[in-house]
Amino acid sequence: MLIENRDITPAPNFAGKKASGHTLLTALKDNLDNHFDSESSVIKLFLAPDLENPKKTVLISLDFGTGMPSDRIHKMYVDNHSTKNGGINRWTINRKRRNLGRFGNGMKNVVSRLGGNVLTISKIESDCIHAVDYNPSKIEITQEYSATVYRIEYGTSEPMIETLRKYWTTYMIDEEGSHINHGTMNVFKNVNSEILSQLKRKLNYEPFNIKSSFGAVFGETFEQFLNEGDKLYIGTDFKKLVEVLPLNPFSGATEYTKEIFSYTRTIDGVNELIEVPVTFYRWERGDIHYRPLTQPNAGVYINRNGRLHLTKKEQPISTELPETTIEELKSDADVIWNNNTAWNAFCTSHSRFALIRVKVDMTSDLDDAFGVNNVKTEMSLTSELDKLAQCIFKTVRKMDPFKGNGTSSPDERFARYACNKVNKKHVRQALENTLSEFLHDPESLRVSKDIISKFTSQLGQDVTII
Repeated sequence: MLIENRDITPAPNFAGKKASGHTLLTALKDNLDNHFDSESSVIKLFLAPDLENPKKTVLISLDFGTGMPSDRIHKMYVDNHSTKNGGINRWTINRKRRNLGRFGNGMKNVVSRLGGNVLTISKIESDCIHAVDYNPSKIEITQEYSATVYRIEYGTSEPMIETLRKYWTTYMIDEEGSHINHGTMNVFKNVNSEILSQLKRKLNYEPFNIKSSFGAVFGETFEQFLNEGDKLYIGTDFKKLVEVLPLNPFSGATEYTKEIFSYTRTIDGVNELIEVPVTFYRWERGDIHYRPLTQPNAGVYINRNGRLHLTKKEQPISTELPETTIEELKSDADVIWNNNTAWNAFCTSHSRFALIRVKVDMTSDLDDAFGVNNVKTEMSLTSELDKLAQCIFKTVRKMDPFKGNGTSSPDERFARYACNKVNKKHVRQALENTLSEFLHDPESLRVSKDIISKFTSQLGQDVTII
């Protein structure tokens, strides 16, 4: 049969698990994540004309990977079902990353964020091209859980099948212009104007403009895969795609120390010891980095199964400490604390730790320990990670680049502030504002001036009060 509707009723074995929302950027990264798992060394992401309606624009992502068999292509759109969890120990298809897809919501969430519907076109070497049309909006309205699957054979007169074939023959070509006979393509249709505007502005690769370059974020997120030989190309014009190069959030820093923590998990009935390396890095003052050396970028960067995971704001994870960790730190003789101590591995109230970053390498087998949410944008230091959290808290404070560099006496602090050309006028103005309260009491004013003059003179900084 060339065209048929297939059932995509939500999988009962995952009942009750609901998806969290994506940002545009996290949705793009989750989509690319699937392509990197396809045994392909080439992935592309770009804008192109809609072949059904050339006046509209679609977003296309593709890989030259192994493709999906016809009996699986629609299953990736079964809510709460994952096509990645069928093998031993839940390895992904290329056996590089284990235990992915346990939430079973990845691609479904992506479609809901990127477009109204998606055409997934795929081919394995031993079969013809197949495609599925997944339209979540239509399903929500009709409550009919089905998706249209196409078998794309030559010699047909069905317009939609010919359109799907044209997508494949137009874009599934290598650098030599030869057609690829295996892989997968996602065509995101009905992209709204706001998302399309962002894609047109940010679907580029500008390493030192990470806030306005999706490509720079991809280079950082998939650094390990790009260093291992995978290639990612992006752009707003298929004929002018640019290659995304790897970016390291720790480049230029000095490795301060490294610790390894071990956790036990039962996987397929076998107890496995899982190691979590934690590496500390520090820059020198005055250094420059593509991710600015400022407080918002200081913190813990988690590599989960080789991919960097950050928050929805593309910043390091929250490092607030669990109560169990705090209690242990309070009883630690090396920790000085009081009622005002901020129990956060990276205190967010000031920038004294801005030059410090921590890398944590973990696997999805420890998702529960790290409090990973469905879209992998929320992670935390749970009570199971007490030792790791304590290590980060204590080591970051040992690494404090300002430790010992502060002034030690009131007169030094006053002199440093009052002698600053920018601040001196503010010091005088503050004194005058304070004294203005005594203008109608000459005696109080005289006494106040004498006290302040004597005080500032003793500090080694004379301040004349008129």
